[in-house]
Amino acid sequence: MSIATMLLLGTLSTYRLTRLITSDRITERIRHWAEIRSQWLGYLVTCDWCLSLWIAPIVATTLVQAGDSMWVLTGGMALSFSALTGLLAIGEMRASGEAG
Repeated sequence: MSIATMLLLGTLSTYRLTRLITSDRITERIRHWAEIRSQWLGYLVTCDWCLSLWIAPIVATTLVQAGDSMWVLTGGMALSFSALTGLLAIGEMRASGEAG
């Protein structure tokens, strides 16, 4: 896998995993549990910048160590497609004047 591909997949995968944990409705229970458990952990799972610093090294290590694996490539592509779809949807909502 080229460095450019790793950079693109890594960036978009980190973004998507971070948003999944910090913002998506599907992980509300996890965030609520973390906030009750510990102030630090609660802050971590609600702060995009903070959590991405923990997720990025995991994604980078996975891409460097196993980037030629079809499973890693497929997972990275799926996360990247999801990230781009979400960003396009936000742009579309803003362009049409919808709240979001």
